[in-house]
Amino acid sequence: METIFFPPKTIREFYKNFKEKSKDYEFLVAFVLCQFLSKEWGTPCLIGFKLKDKYARDVPQNGTLNLIQVAQMIRTQIDEHTPIDVVITPGTTASLKRRECNGKAFQLKRFRGNLT
Repeated sequence: METIFFPPKTIREFYKNFKEKSKDYEFLVAFVLCQFLSKEWGTPCLIGFKLKDKYARDVPQNGTLNLIQVAQMIRTQIDEHTPIDVVITPGTTASLKRRECNGKAFQLKRFRGNLT
């Protein structure tokens, strides 16, 4: 399964422009988690999401997507049926091609506390 990486700025812009239409709090949590780990690790980080297999072969080149294309990719091409919601990895440029990831994978729903 392929992972696509975005800089936090891209996720922030997506959420800022499409939050009313976004059903996922996970993008906002991923942004906050990325900012936290950037401070903890002392280096900028990237936010990664697992792509559905049928889209993995057609990952666009770095820097070729506008915000509408990013929104379409986030809404339709991310595989939500995996044990991993987001990957945070150290890095300063968003490589949309296959890369080795030396970061951490998270299942965000497991961070929820007991509400009772």
